[in-house]
Amino acid sequence: MADRLYLFDANAIIEAVRVGVWNALTGALELHTVATCAAECRQGDRFSSGYVVVDAASLARISSVHSVADTDVASVLLMDRAEALDSGELELFAHAMTLSVDDAWVICSPDLASVKFAVTSGVGDHLISLEEAMDTAGAKPKVQLRSHFTSTWLSTERTKVMLGIR
Repeated sequence: MADRLYLFDANAIIEAVRVGVWNALTGALELHTVATCAAECRQGDRFSSGYVVVDAASLARISSVHSVADTDVASVLLMDRAEALDSGELELFAHAMTLSVDDAWVICSPDLASVKFAVTSGVGDHLISLEEAMDTAGAKPKVQLRSHFTSTWLSTERTKVMLGIR
């Protein structure tokens, strides 16, 4: 559904830029992030195939970049499995936790630590893959997504966490 709020972490933003779907996503979806994720995007991804930096013009396409209160971050840090989140993921989940669970929001944070945290904190159903967001926006990648950005990866990992395998 395009009428939801889409919360993206830096990894998802960088991958969307890398595969050439960023403009389509930001044109079709209400895409939000947090300040730390935006800063991580400007530093780029040194670990993926190729070096991807998200430029200022691309970041300006984000509907909203949120600042997160220290008290909200502290609340998340007290939750099970939060210690494995990196600083951007931590702030993104802290922002998400200020939203009502019943609100129409999803979070795209394609990382095993994020999946574990989301499932154990009761918001696992709010996780979305980059692939699913692309399908919603009608965006077609110029190159293949890396596996952990796919719906299959997310479904598999979420199930493993729910079954206690991860």
